[in-house]
Order: sequence, then C-alpha cells, then structure tokens
Amino acid sequence: MPVKALLCLLDKNQDGVFEEAALRNTGFATGALSWREVESQPGGWMQLLPLLEDEDIKLCLFSGFSDEYGYEFIYQLTMLTLALRRPKLPLMAFVLDNGGVAPDFPPIMQHIMFLNRQSAFAPKLMAAAFKRNVELLKPFHIAAHVDSLIGAWLEIGPDDSSDNWPGFMAGVLDGGISAFAVGPRGVIPKKAKLIYPVFGIKGNWNEYSFTACAAKNTLDVHTSCYIQIEDAMKGLLVGAYPDEASAMEARIIAFC
Repeated sequence: MPVKALLCLLDKNQDGVFEEAALRNTGFATGALSWREVESQPGGWMQLLPLLEDEDIKLCLFSGFSDEYGYEFIYQLTMLTLALRRPKLPLMAFVLDNGGVAPDFPPIMQHIMFLNRQSAFAPKLMAAAFKRNVELLKPFHIAAHVDSLIGAWLEIGPDDSSDNWPGFMAGVLDGGISAFAVGPRGVIPKKAKLIYPVFGIKGNWNEYSFTACAAKNTLDVHTSCYIQIEDAMKGLLVGAYPDEASAMEARIIAFC
C-alpha cells in the first residue's frame, strides 16, 4: 500500500511539480495544496486539522521560500500539531532551496526535519517516516483545540509526573485572551465554576507584553484550564495564582 504524504506549498507562485514528482517516484501517494489558498478560505488554516488527523498520512512536507515563514505561520502550525489526537504524529519536514534559511521553530517543534531541495530528499523522508518517532517536548500537559466555529483554544494543566496545581495563572505573549474556563481534561466546558477568577492581567516578560487570566481552582491530571486565543501569539506563560506563595515557577512555552 502506498504511503500517503501531504505536500503544503507556502510560496503563492509555486506549483510543486518537482517536489510532488520526487515524492511519487519514491513511493509516496501525494496530495498537494496551497497553504495560502487554504488560509484565505472560510475556516482558514484550522480546516487542515481533519486532514492531518488521517493516520494514513505519514508525512507532511512544506515547500516554499524562507520569507514565507512568518511568526503567524509558525504559530498556526504549532497549534495544529498540538491539536492532533492521532496515536502517532506524522513526520513533518521542510524542503529548502540552496541558501534558504530554515524557519526558527520553538523547542516544542524541534522534531521537524529540514532538507535541501537539490538533494535526494524524498528517499530520506521515506526512511524517516517509518523509523522516526515523533514526540513533542512539553514541560506539562498542553493541547490545542482548533475549530472555525469555536476558534483556537489551549488546554493546560499538570502532567502525570507533576503535583497538582493549587490555582494557576495562564497568559499569552504578544496576544490576547477572549475567555477562559476550567473543566475535565479533553473537552472545552460549556460552563465553568471559577474560584476567585481574575481576567485581563497585564504585564511584561522580557521584551514581550502579556495578557493573562487566573483562578484558584485546583488542577490535577483530570482537570485542565482552557484559554481562548484571540490572534496569533508568540508564547504561553504559566505560573501560580498572583500574590500567592507557591513552589510553582512561572514557565514560558515559545510559539515562534
């Protein structure tokens, strides 16, 4: 059975004929799409999630010039990756022209491969699609929920190896939060009972401004905080409830 691959073209003037032929000649059953065209349609980039959830797709290959990789694209791809629920994540890779600068992805996305367009990239990808185990480097439980109807949400909480969080603060760097809630892990709650909630906290973290929310709800391995993201943001800030002594240190997860 052919191995399925998805070819995403980032350069709006690109036809992808060369990349698609290289993948097909190596044994990939390849479908191609223009990221920019998808992004401009109703639902935008979020509508790619059901496609990426197909467990038969073993490779997602991006091709385009380096100036197409802005922080908004990196945010979108990071959110899509965090939203995947399939047991095994697809291999993600970029093919670059000679002299092309690789996008600077955050640590959570360091599983991405970068290959030269002028090299024999397709056989390398075929081998990696079966041998490479894709894992995300996450310091605590973090998942995304993206849908054109409900928007983009992040779900955060302690992982299986961590203590409970006796209250929390969650914020975004250079972005905004529309709403937040607490509820059972895995599903955005329709209603939530927040304990001493605080919304609209403002501050600065190094060179970034942040907006945050907080509550004294205890989070454990069965309970998460959910925050709705307004626009592309540059990072996630997680810490203890404000003005409360806690052993929980503030942590940053970069998104670009």
